[in-house]
Amino acid sequence: NCTKDSLAAKKEAEEMKAKYEGDRKSLDAQKSQVIQDARDKGYHEYENIIANANKKASEILEDARRDAKLENQKQRAQFEAEITDMVLSAASKISATAHTVQTDRELYDRFIEEASNKNE
Repeated sequence: NCTKDSLAAKKEAEEMKAKYEGDRKSLDAQKSQVIQDARDKGYHEYENIIANANKKASEILEDARRDAKLENQKQRAQFEAEITDMVLSAASKISATAHTVQTDRELYDRFIEEASNKNE
């Protein structure tokens, strides 16, 4: 009886040990899968964040380029208007005075001086 009981207890202990080791291996596999899933999810989130940041940076650059182009066009139009005003002013002064080489030279010099002063 004692031998049968000890053999049965030993067999039961071995079965419990095998079950424990199987459960432990299963838990280790589940743990590894959870860790891998978390890594995959983290990498996916990282990729989304980088993609969104790149998209936003591209939009900011495009806005800045567009704003710079508009500002350049605005300044060019303003400069053209100033030149037109100066030319019209010079033309009206020329047409209002008697024409001699000396007066034309003086008007030309005054025009250049005024243009230089406006651009400073």
